[in-house]
Amino acid sequence: MAAGRPAPVTATLQSIDQSSPAPTTPVSQATTGGQSAGASGTTHQAIMVPILPGGPLRVTPDLVTVELHAVRGDPERFVGELGPVVLVDPRGSLAGWHVFAHLVGEVAGNVFVGPGQPIAVAGRQSEVRQSDRQSASVSGGAVLMRAPRGGGGGTFSVSAAIIVREAHPGSARSVTFWITTVPEDGGGMHGTVSSATHVAKLP
Repeated sequence: MAAGRPAPVTATLQSIDQSSPAPTTPVSQATTGGQSAGASGTTHQAIMVPILPGGPLRVTPDLVTVELHAVRGDPERFVGELGPVVLVDPRGSLAGWHVFAHLVGEVAGNVFVGPGQPIAVAGRQSEVRQSDRQSASVSGGAVLMRAPRGGGGGTFSVSAAIIVREAHPGSARSVTFWITTVPEDGGGMHGTVSSATHVAKLP
């Protein structure tokens, strides 16, 4: 190496997710210093960059009452609209999630949930998936939208059509759903029933 010429320094940036005890792999590299003089004159420096978790999954509203109205010409069929339901994923882990609608209380009939296309309010549209039409009950929730592992960071919104077919026409006037979120990694259910109720007004 020529006299007076500084040795190049290679800095390796390594992220540390403070929500997990195991560090992640290096995310990028940068080289500073003078002109390259070969491997024998290279100095390595590790820079640890902490990444703070942004908080848990959040969904609003968490309790939704949908007003129903009868379908003309089909007295045993009632319809309504649930939503919009908004999920915020600030975790930064891109671990994925599911949003469920659980029926609250028994309904004299069969309840079906038909989710619409989710909307990426702040995030990537390609990372959120629309769910198929499903039945809903007290014991089994219907998936409103989901994000597979590797995506889902940001804010997403979804609405769903509610269809109730009853054995006793005229008895149904509303149905209530408890909205919850479940991380794709199986980290447990998020969401609690609150006193706030969102009523979907229908024409």
